[in-house]
Amino acid sequence: LGDFEKAAFYEEKEVTLNRQLGNLRSLGNGVNSLGEIRRLQGDGQKAIEYYDEALALMKEIGSKSSELMILSNRGGARLLLSDFERAESELRNVIETVGDAGHFILPETFCFLAQALLGQNKIAPALEAAQ
Repeated sequence: LGDFEKAAFYEEKEVTLNRQLGNLRSLGNGVNSLGEIRRLQGDGQKAIEYYDEALALMKEIGSKSSELMILSNRGGARLLLSDFERAESELRNVIETVGDAGHFILPETFCFLAQALLGQNKIAPALEAAQ
């Protein structure tokens, strides 16, 4: 736990293999995982680059659920760059798109949204998002 470089090393091997095999779903998931590793390391810009690549792959195969997950992750990475307004906008779009259908990513999305709102000193809406 916490050995990000080792995790990235093995994830990059998986990404390379899936790229060679043309397995777009697994490739997209692997690239998203690389984004998560970089986000957890605090490298928001590199994380966003990975998320953008993963998002394009998931759009290509039509995986709406994966797109929503990646968009939420990208919103979280924007927090590291203090890009709070853009993060808020993207995260609200994820929440609106999910609507009443529900999605496993929503708890984290609302957490990211609360952080984006706090970054803009929108205290009351942040408290509402956190609930």
